[in-house]
Amino acid sequence: MRVTSTITFILIFFSSCEKNWFEIKPRNNENDILVGTTTTSKDPRLAILNTISVDSITNTSINVNSEIIYDGGSKVTQRGVCWGINPNPTITDNSTKNGSGSGSFISSITSLTPNTTYYVRVYATNSLGTAYGNQIKFTTSNITTLTTVGASNVTKNSAVSGGNITYDGGLTITQRGVCWGINPNPTITDNNTSNGSGSGSFTSSITSLTPNTTYYIRAYATNALGTAYGNQIKFTTTKPTTKLVGSNNCASLNGITSLYDGWNGTTAAWGLSNTGHSGPCWIAPDPNDFRTSSVAGSSYVQFNRNFSNQGYIEFWVNTYKPGSNNVIPVISVNGSALGNATMVDGRASSFYWMKVRSPIIQSGNNNIRISFGTNYAVIKVDEIEFYEY
Repeated sequence: MRVTSTITFILIFFSSCEKNWFEIKPRNNENDILVGTTTTSKDPRLAILNTISVDSITNTSINVNSEIIYDGGSKVTQRGVCWGINPNPTITDNSTKNGSGSGSFISSITSLTPNTTYYVRVYATNSLGTAYGNQIKFTTSNITTLTTVGASNVTKNSAVSGGNITYDGGLTITQRGVCWGINPNPTITDNNTSNGSGSGSFTSSITSLTPNTTYYIRAYATNALGTAYGNQIKFTTTKPTTKLVGSNNCASLNGITSLYDGWNGTTAAWGLSNTGHSGPCWIAPDPNDFRTSSVAGSSYVQFNRNFSNQGYIEFWVNTYKPGSNNVIPVISVNGSALGNATMVDGRASSFYWMKVRSPIIQSGNNNIRISFGTNYAVIKVDEIEFYEY
């Protein structure tokens, strides 16, 4: 009878414990924090999560990569990261809200203080409470930060820009301004302005630009550690309206100085021909029956012209040499070559007429020379026209 009572008691004990049985799982993360009341009806653990890494650190911001590995058997209703200047921050400190559910996510933290150490860790909240992941320590950077003001009041040869220095990197800004050029990412070794010192906003006036040209511009700020640059701005100067202000009369040689250097040093002045592009033209025939000189640049037409404003010249040219193209002449102003003239009309082949445009000629009284190579038997120039902006 005593044995029967003992067996009955054991059966009653196991029957009673069966309703309260639960499985205890080991922790996968030493930094997991359990918050809430442990129950006997299901797994008492909260979410399992991981603060993976931090990146994109600036003076005032950072990105944090995190993941919710396991939701604890109850859906994660809120997730994010929390941070502060003291270890083990919680959601009562600064925190982000990055949705719900498990999986990976990225949190962006802003409004931080430069050159400051922070602690950050991921959190996840479900019906049982809030769990925290491992902690990561980081320090914000300490560099000068600035932005470039967009170009305004853009004309054919000027523009207005500037910058705003929002942080001086902890050291006084001794020089600031903008730098610009026709190639991306200009530096202070290119064209630049000087607009004082210190942080804050400033305005820069940019001048001596070329019409209808694309420029790149960046604000800069210099302190004892070096020079920092703002974002790059691109703008294009306006294409000015030009007008025809005069022409050289090809019906006469008045005001024209010319020379053609033929074979064995034989020279001759240019003359007039009735077979121009349109009526008479200036012509430099070889005085020795189509043989040419070895003296480079010895054939030219030269004259004076007063430009009231910046401008250029256009003219027609025809050079004779079988199997060759028309030669594009070199244009010099006051003894200095301007650069490459360009073909703007006509045909490039020799024996045909081609229209040429000079580079920009500055205002003032200019002595202009149109020079040719000497390996062409006959050279013609017609209809020299003057344009100003």
